[in-house]
Amino acid sequence: MVGPILMLAGLEQLSAGARIAWAIDNNLTQRLALRDPVAVTRFKTLAAGFLYAWNDSTVSFYGYGA
Repeated sequence: MVGPILMLAGLEQLSAGARIAWAIDNNLTQRLALRDPVAVTRFKTLAAGFLYAWNDSTVSFYGYGA
């Protein structure tokens, strides 16, 4: 069983990771805003699909109950 302090530390790391990812996304989107919006959307969709597939494969490999 994980103690509440360790759970809080894990949540803080997840929150920090989400904020960093959001900042990177905003920065890249701002730099690409002058380009073709369809190309930007295509790139972001491809990247999100790749990350989703990678996450799904790691979860199914290790299993939910592990």
